[in-house]
Amino acid sequence: MSSFPNISEYASSIQSCIQHMQLFNADGVRFSEEEGLERLVGFVKGISGHNKLMFVGNGGSASLASHFAVDFTKVGGVRAVCFHDAGHLTCLSNDYSYAEAYQKSVEFYSDRGDVLFAISSSGQSENIIRAARVAKERGCTVVTLSGFRPDNPLSKIGDINIYTPSSVYGVVELGHGVILHSLLDHIVASGA
Repeated sequence: MSSFPNISEYASSIQSCIQHMQLFNADGVRFSEEEGLERLVGFVKGISGHNKLMFVGNGGSASLASHFAVDFTKVGGVRAVCFHDAGHLTCLSNDYSYAEAYQKSVEFYSDRGDVLFAISSSGQSENIIRAARVAKERGCTVVTLSGFRPDNPLSKIGDINIYTPSSVYGVVELGHGVILHSLLDHIVASGA
């Protein structure tokens, strides 16, 4: 018997994670999938002038942040940036701390009316939490994507918090990717 997981079962766990995602605001008020998607589309379509989407994440979530900053710009026609260029991130980590690096990025580059997508599989990454908090303080809309535990600290900050119920990194990360692709494809199809 192979020790490798059955790929079909693994794919089913990703689908289940997405089907059971929860969308809610910082006060814990839940949204249906349709209502949550409408709000997300409104946030992204509301970007105009000098405003932009900002993405932050660590590890695999940093890869998602980079991927979707490019896709929302190129495919969605919305200005988008992520903050993990090696020189930028190591400078701020060295001069401040790693916990403050994304916070400082948001302080330096955000404008009132921007939207921050804060991605953390565990929802416990201090640097992502700090970035989300400072974005709120600066008048930005905050969207969080997290997993593992539904009461994780990150999921208490966003205007919309997307929680994917799994404690498996790959399942959570792939779930977040599917959700973000779905949002982008919906925006493109609706002619944003």
